[in-house]
Amino acid sequence: MKHDDQVDSTSQALAWIREEGSPGGLWHFYRLEFEKKVAWSEHRTVQLRASVGVSHFCCRDGTRITVGGDRIIWLTEEDAGSATRAGFVRLSN
Repeated sequence: MKHDDQVDSTSQALAWIREEGSPGGLWHFYRLEFEKKVAWSEHRTVQLRASVGVSHFCCRDGTRITVGGDRIIWLTEEDAGSATRAGFVRLSN
């Protein structure tokens, strides 16, 4: 019985996502938290917003970071200086 309830609730959640087209705010929140965790593990601790139309940022070490639809990226302090001179806006310290 317990597993039936879990399967039922999971299938309802998947049906809702399929009908709504996008899981919305909660999905966005968890995606941002994941990106932050990965960034911090790579010592990218500065959050910036790219200008409209920017699709990538090339770091000093050659890493190419894709700019997503929300235009937010995480960079090292060293790369953040270059990015702000290129028009990126710092969102965090």
